[in-house]
Amino acid sequence: MIRTLTLLVPAMLPTPSPPLPSAAAISPPELAVGLTAAAEGNGGLAVGNIAGTNIVNILFILGLSAWIKPLPLQLLSLKLDLPVMVMSAAALLWMAPDG
Repeated sequence: MIRTLTLLVPAMLPTPSPPLPSAAAISPPELAVGLTAAAEGNGGLAVGNIAGTNIVNILFILGLSAWIKPLPLQLLSLKLDLPVMVMSAAALLWMAPDG
C-alpha cells in the first residue's frame, strides 16, 4: 500500500489547476439552486447565488491558492482583466435595484 501511494503522489503534483476539483464540487449545487429559482420565478435568488459564488471564488478559492503558492501576475491582467472585473461589478450594482 505504501509503495502504491508513493508512486501516485509524484504523478499528482503537476496538476494544471488546484481550484479545479473545488469548482467541480461546488457547481452542481449552484446549478440546482439556479434552476429551481428560475423555475419558481425567483430571479433575485438566482442572481444572488451567481454573485455570491463569484465573490467566494475570487476571494477564497483564488486567495487560498495564491497563499499556498504565489501566482504570477502579468501586465495583461492589470490592463484587461482588472477593468473588466470592476466594470462587471459596477454593472451588477447598477442593475441590482431593478431586480
